[in-house]
Amino acid sequence: MDWDKQPDWLHPLFFPSHFDPSAPLKPTRETIVNALQGHEIGDVELFLSVSLRYHAEDELFHAFQHLIQREPFPKTCALTWIDQHPPLVFVLLKTFPPDPETHCLPEILHEQAHLVLRALTRSANELKIATLVGMEKISGSIRQIPLADYFDLLSLTALSIRSQQLVQEVLLVLNDCRTEGEMNAARRYGYRNALAVAFDVVEEAADECPCNEDGRPRRQKTPPTQTRLTYVPEEESSLMKAAIRVDAKTSARLHSHVRLEASSKPENRWINIPILDGFVIQAGKGELQIQLLHPPPPEVESMDWNLYTAGSIGKPNCPLEYSSTNMHFCFD
Repeated sequence: MDWDKQPDWLHPLFFPSHFDPSAPLKPTRETIVNALQGHEIGDVELFLSVSLRYHAEDELFHAFQHLIQREPFPKTCALTWIDQHPPLVFVLLKTFPPDPETHCLPEILHEQAHLVLRALTRSANELKIATLVGMEKISGSIRQIPLADYFDLLSLTALSIRSQQLVQEVLLVLNDCRTEGEMNAARRYGYRNALAVAFDVVEEAADECPCNEDGRPRRQKTPPTQTRLTYVPEEESSLMKAAIRVDAKTSARLHSHVRLEASSKPENRWINIPILDGFVIQAGKGELQIQLLHPPPPEVESMDWNLYTAGSIGKPNCPLEYSSTNMHFCFD
């Protein structure tokens, strides 16, 4: 980090003991909140960006809690950071707890229920059972989200949660929350078959790219393809370009579900080996464009990746149209 190019207040906030021998080695929640209190939101976002870039997770969570407690509530800004680091959603739920009787999000987050649920799903591989608890706490909001958003959650769950036990539990929690109460036969039939399609996706992924209970791909007879990832210029940050050797053997095709695992362990042992799920939206000679389902790590372009194929999804972003079953349900 070139601190000379940063504002003067930033360096002491991350390393207080360098400037004050009596200060603690690491900043506490109180020191971060007090220091950021008089700064604009742009400065808070700068602190969050540095924290995320250099894996300062304690500082990231403390600063985010300060951000969402500001008046007025910076809704758009908060949701942007949850998209970049999904586990931050638990800070949001702690600050704005759901109603214990209706199990719905408070009014300030009512319209963002789908985004909150997406963040819970995207953090499941890391936080496991905490995701299930979070979903049960807001089961009322799961029942209220639009049908298309519910199908999107089923698709995201089936494609991005790698542990077989965990993905089954999350799918069943979503289905149980949605099917509680009275409903007509057509809707119940649709929910049942939508769940069946989601499980079909999970089973194919487990057959093509089996993972252990921690969601890490197991050793396979056919070695994975080696690749490097780069951002696609002028596109959203989750769209990556994967360079594939022309003579490399890979089964990844258009609309393939793929899993990318960093090919080496990080020097900092407390950082887990990143694994990213995605699907191929464009395939050419020696190149794939992959829409990631998880936010990539800051070092994504300087890392080598193992690419595994985990089945096919038919058309992207269409959770109820699946190539191997050719099923498409549409109902009101």
